Amino acid sequence: MFINEKTNDITLKYFNIDNYSPGKAINLGVKNCSYENIMILSSHCVLTKINLNKIENLLQENVAIWGKQIPIYKGKKINRKRYIWKNFEDKDNINYYSDGEDRYFLHNALSIYKKSILEKYIKDEKLVGKEDRYWAIDRINEGHNIYYDSELECNHYYTNNGATWKSI
Repeated sequence: MFINEKTNDITLKYFNIDNYSPGKAINLGVKNCSYENIMILSSHCVLTKINLNKIENLLQENVAIWGKQIPIYKGKKINRKRYIWKNFEDKDNINYYSDGEDRYFLHNALSIYKKSILEKYIKDEKLVGKEDRYWAIDRINEGHNIYYDSELECNHYYTNNGATWKSI
């Protein structure tokens, strides 16, 4: 989706992807993006909070920013103390380490990057999941920072066909 800042017109572009993977979809989107700041928001998420000034400042010193996700299942909030949801804390963090996953953590369902960073460090197109975590590990091991912004927030909706809701 592209927004013309002068007219507020929205242009949607659709692309077909053979042999889909999250990395392949992100890389294709980045290649076709017109703006330097890129937000990745999963199709089953709704953005609820964002501080654009804070994000702009954070992007100056961090290769990625990711935000809090509020899990919603059958119209109700799910307890965030279980499974993946315990990683979405109420305080900001740099290079967040997930004890539950025993690795650095980043979640692409709500994340923001500079286009130039994603062009330099492309997402792994062979991985069918957790491409965001592996990307984060590589960047942090190279000396970069990834920022968790607890004020950046979305509702993350799940259906009976979802994957992450299984621990409910």
